[in-house]
Amino acid sequence: MQRPRAATYQKVPKMQAEAPVAPADDAAATPEAADRTMADDAAALPDADAAMQEADAAVEDDAALIEATQTAAARKAEGNAAFGKGAHEEAEQAYAAGLASLDGHDTSGAEPSPTQVEARDLVVSLHVNRAAALLRLERREDAEQACDAALVLQPENVKALYRRGVARAENPIKAIEDLKRALKLEPGNTAAKRELAKAERRRAEREREEQRKMKQGLRKAASLSLYGDKEAEKREKAQRKKRREAAQRERHQACNAERKARGEEELSFSEWEKDEKATREKLAKDRERASEAAAAARRDERRRRSGGDDVVVVDDEGDLARGYKTTDDGRRTSYFSRTPDADTAQLLAANQAPQRITAAAEVTDSDGSAWNAAGTTFEERDMKTWCEETLRRRLREAAATVEGVAIKATSITKCSGEASLVVSRGRARRIFEFAADIKWEAKLPAEAPPGPGACTITGTLRMPELSSSINDGAYAAHARKDAHSQLSPSRAAALDAAINEFAAAARAAVVAFVGDYAEKKIR
Repeated sequence: MQRPRAATYQKVPKMQAEAPVAPADDAAATPEAADRTMADDAAALPDADAAMQEADAAVEDDAALIEATQTAAARKAEGNAAFGKGAHEEAEQAYAAGLASLDGHDTSGAEPSPTQVEARDLVVSLHVNRAAALLRLERREDAEQACDAALVLQPENVKALYRRGVARAENPIKAIEDLKRALKLEPGNTAAKRELAKAERRRAEREREEQRKMKQGLRKAASLSLYGDKEAEKREKAQRKKRREAAQRERHQACNAERKARGEEELSFSEWEKDEKATREKLAKDRERASEAAAAARRDERRRRSGGDDVVVVDDEGDLARGYKTTDDGRRTSYFSRTPDADTAQLLAANQAPQRITAAAEVTDSDGSAWNAAGTTFEERDMKTWCEETLRRRLREAAATVEGVAIKATSITKCSGEASLVVSRGRARRIFEFAADIKWEAKLPAEAPPGPGACTITGTLRMPELSSSINDGAYAAHARKDAHSQLSPSRAAALDAAINEFAAAARAAVVAFVGDYAEKKIR
């Protein structure tokens, strides 16, 4: 900025009042008229004096503003030099000093003088440059305030809009507004384009995060219907543990009662528990041996069908290696082909024919097979398939209606676990351990006008532990609602009550399944 030129002026001396002299050739002049003229001139002298004083004051203010402008321009130059060297703290202090030198000077007005216009432009430039230094110092709030001050004086200053947009990084919506205004004024500003793209990405990320939090909140709110509270879930786990321990004690007492009836010595709890553990380990080993035997039998059968060891031919084609075998009829096929030969096909067909049940395998009135009627030999049958089918059928029947809200099971999305019927030491034990997920649907009736109409809410009831060790139908049930629109407090309460009744119906269905299982005999 060029140094402003000081205004030159001469102070006008005050005029002395003199009596006017009437023209010599004015014959009509009288002493009275002369007196009136002198009085009028004397009255006009104070107004002229005030105007000259105002002019003097204006010249003095303009001179002070020129001096302050020169000082501010010098501070700006110092700040620019420091900014170029990377001394952003020093630059910010220099810009602030320049603004301080112009503080208190009038740079506004409806018709500002050239000196005022120059000073105002310098103030805007100092604010904008100070904002740049503050951004480098990560003082974004201060930078935003500096840009605000500049935009008050020049609302369409592109640099102020751009730098305020950068300072508003944590508020992408406002940042986008500033950057779009800057680009509207200066469409070719590449820096503003880059910052606008960053701000739009931040806004998109913010929206996705808000949606994620909203969905998480909905899921959390839905999980609170029955056992959503973590402390309640911990208490439920503790209660399940107590129930398992109580069931173990009952089985221990029942075992001792049977041993006493047979005239045998009773077992302590630790001895009984050790015996139970040995039984479970034996069952696991028996299953493992049976699985290994079945696998070996399948391997032997494959070797028998192929007439010996399979012939594997490796055909190299580039980096590929393919294995295949030659069949009895000369065809080359995949090594993993399961096309049966003639003997295998005949054997399969024979096995598919109906088989007569021998007397040794016929069902008796006891829990064991006929050959084990006395129950003295350990016998176990896998009941997983039958139990799973029966449990699914029972759970699909679960339904309830509370306060007009009708809820029912629509499908069983999960029903998995293990089950076996064991005969040992003269008694039968029906063991099962399942977990089930029930998909439910609740229909809410319409409320009286102008209330909401009928609607349908869906969700899932989780039953994570359905075990033969749990008595009295005390099965845990956790309800979860799918995302839905907000319900009124009365409708939400009615829905929760219906869900609770539905959970009770599901527990009753499991109890019915236990009854079905108790009547099941080994076949």
